[in-house]
Amino acid sequence: MEAICEFKKDQLVWVPKKAIALWSRPGTKLTHGLWNIGIIIDADINGNAKVLVDGKVEYLHINFIRSMA
Repeated sequence: MEAICEFKKDQLVWVPKKAIALWSRPGTKLTHGLWNIGIIIDADINGNAKVLVDGKVEYLHINFIRSMA
């Protein structure tokens, strides 16, 4: 089933390392330790995503990831 969201399969995204990262801006030098880069493997219509981060698969909601663009 195709995902109904702004994220697509094989897209690079920012994934939070820590919960506090959600209130910060990824990609800046001050937040370097709070975010990882991941790639979306799969997403469903409910907004759940499977993301490959550092060789591990993580399952999280799209509200917790940020676009690289």
